[in-house]
Amino acid sequence: MATLARPVVLIGLMGVGKTTIGMKTAEILNIPFIDSDDLIPLQAGSSIEDIFEESGEAVFRQFEFSALQTAAEQVSRPIIASGGGAVTHPPTLDYLRRHCYLVWLDISIPLLVSRLRDNPGDRPLLKKTGASIAEQVVHLADQRRPLYEKAHVRLKCNKASVMVTATLLADHLRSVPDLYAG
Repeated sequence: MATLARPVVLIGLMGVGKTTIGMKTAEILNIPFIDSDDLIPLQAGSSIEDIFEESGEAVFRQFEFSALQTAAEQVSRPIIASGGGAVTHPPTLDYLRRHCYLVWLDISIPLLVSRLRDNPGDRPLLKKTGASIAEQVVHLADQRRPLYEKAHVRLKCNKASVMVTATLLADHLRSVPDLYAG
């Protein structure tokens, strides 16, 4: 099995494809994959939606930070899909920048809005206000862009298929000095 010198964490807005692209990239590189959204309910004993509704976003961000730390500290050093807002919690962003290799998956707003409109899923922040999905996505993008820009690399994935994007990401990770050992 191949190894990473440190975990790779995918960041970006909800719906950009962090989980799908992360799983495919991990498969290409033959390394483990972890979705932090799968760890949070296990650690919290409650669904993400319930945490938001019952305890609020600040408490959720604490659980998210814990889940990301748990994932990043795995001996296997996996590719990790973070939640879209993980970087809004300063301790989380600081930890990820120091201990992981951050990849910002970026996508055009119109394409993202189209994806979210077609498949909103269980996304608590989209249920938060009466604003349209487009308005909410633009607001989140404007708010988070300066935080996403702190990633080690930005990968635009507007038109490419999941396979093409995952292959580009895998090739990039192989090229980063002292990151990947295949």
